Amino acid sequence: MAQLCSPDHFIMFMSTTEALSLAKSDNVSAHISNVIATLPAPFTILPFDVCVNIQYHDPKLTFECIRSIQHLARFGRPMWHTMLAAGAQAQWIIFLARTKLTHTDCAETAKFGIYMGEPATVMSGTRLRRTPDVFTVALVDIRVMIEYDPHREESRRLQEEMVRAHMRMVFSAPAHGGYTTSGYPSEAILAEAAAISIYEEHVDVVEVVHCLLEDDLLDDSERGQLVARLILTKAWDAAIHRLLLDKKHPPMPESHQDNQAVYSRPILLINLLTALIPEEHLLKLFQSMPDNHVGWWTFAEAFEFAYVYFTHFGCAGSSDAINSSSGIAAFIRGMAYQCSFGHSSIDIFVPLLIVPKDVTTRPDFDVDRLLLDQFQSSGIMISVQEEPNFYARDETVSAEEVGFWLDEDTEVDVPYIVISMQLVETGSRVVSSSSERSLAPSSATETLLNAETKLLRQSDRKEYPRYTINISGCSPSMYKVIDANEQDKYFRILSLSGILNEHPYKMSTSVALLKKMKPFWSLDPICFDWTQGMPGVGVITDRPIVPGITFSRQAVTIKGEEDDDSDVQMNDEVHIM
Repeated sequence: MAQLCSPDHFIMFMSTTEALSLAKSDNVSAHISNVIATLPAPFTILPFDVCVNIQYHDPKLTFECIRSIQHLARFGRPMWHTMLAAGAQAQWIIFLARTKLTHTDCAETAKFGIYMGEPATVMSGTRLRRTPDVFTVALVDIRVMIEYDPHREESRRLQEEMVRAHMRMVFSAPAHGGYTTSGYPSEAILAEAAAISIYEEHVDVVEVVHCLLEDDLLDDSERGQLVARLILTKAWDAAIHRLLLDKKHPPMPESHQDNQAVYSRPILLINLLTALIPEEHLLKLFQSMPDNHVGWWTFAEAFEFAYVYFTHFGCAGSSDAINSSSGIAAFIRGMAYQCSFGHSSIDIFVPLLIVPKDVTTRPDFDVDRLLLDQFQSSGIMISVQEEPNFYARDETVSAEEVGFWLDEDTEVDVPYIVISMQLVETGSRVVSSSSERSLAPSSATETLLNAETKLLRQSDRKEYPRYTINISGCSPSMYKVIDANEQDKYFRILSLSGILNEHPYKMSTSVALLKKMKPFWSLDPICFDWTQGMPGVGVITDRPIVPGITFSRQAVTIKGEEDDDSDVQMNDEVHIM
């Protein structure tokens, strides 16, 4: 079948059960090995995004359009769009997606009793290895993009089950036939359906990930980024729930009957941050100033009409995938980017669209009917640190250095946000920094260019206003969406092996004695105390990490009860940096 190229035929596969023939290396018969085809049948090549044809300057491309189920159905498998085109009701499309994901007896209109109070987050205690619970993994996977251990047979079987029964897609089957590569690509309808089902089925997303960890099914290399995606997703859902509770959004039955999504809709950035950051820190955040500009607007003024929209994550496969235009494209489909490991500065990128100040003063201003090309493209650039040792450098991200701004972005000062999520256990580690905070990474990112769109030359670049938020810790005092009774689960997800992480004595003096034995090398005075006057080594000074939230140049130190038993001495004063 791989050799069939004629357009006069099509092939229909009637099964989603993945059953590959044995790889050549597993066949004991030389005769069988010789007749096995070099290439597998192209059963993984399925139509995707074939119904999308969006014109950026389309006068119909507005927020009112973006939050419609008709718009969501453009993305992903063609079945969603063709059903709507054939006359299916919008709410039935969401119902179908929910049923395919959960295999439960869903009502056509979900039991979305959010007007009665905060949503519950209690999950069944049965183990995820049992098939009936696989759907909970699928729901969470669609929202937060879980990476599984590629070497575990159990994780491959789990993914195969999600392919068979829970809408997971097979991307590729290597020629050797040993396994397949699968995942949940950016499919807006599934993300909306998964968000509704997570609420309706009382799925605790943190518990799902924790159970996968207990079963050794997670990829250890990206736990910190997974936790960051969990926190952001919970904040998004909490913001939507609050808008529903405050009657600022119509309830779900009315929304779906009016062809409008519930979770898949742009909201104000302020609403998301209010759901993410504890209330006691919001005032300082909203009053903070950019850390690279003097005399500019406060955070609240700069982002008063900034909108954010993401229900799921897509993988940015290269370091040049993120710029101001790809941010708009991601916003249109309700997606944030999880950056590749090759990206030097950013781990997660959340697109923002900002209404220009002069547009908001117009008497006929209506954000729902504002054309998308009238917004300014910006974003939240997030770096995640789950430090594998006790030391880290202080640095922040520069949008200019990572090549975010295009040549047509030079006329106005568009603010952007940098968030450093340092997911370290409160009071358990020591961090070192240079005496002066670097405003930008020292190395530039190489970016591929096309003929029509060019990134700014280094000489033409200017500094756009940057608002920096540094968050150290992973607890309810740092993130509003972390419940006190689940903090232990976050810690276990983040816990790393290694000599420094497992060392029982956390005092800086104890760590220094351990490092003097040279189990590894790092550029700090402890490892290089025997070199005198040698440039480039032994230049980092040590300081205890202060758990808290820093907004631009204002540091707020938070000391909770859990810090009292720590052997790292904490400073509980407010620092102005």
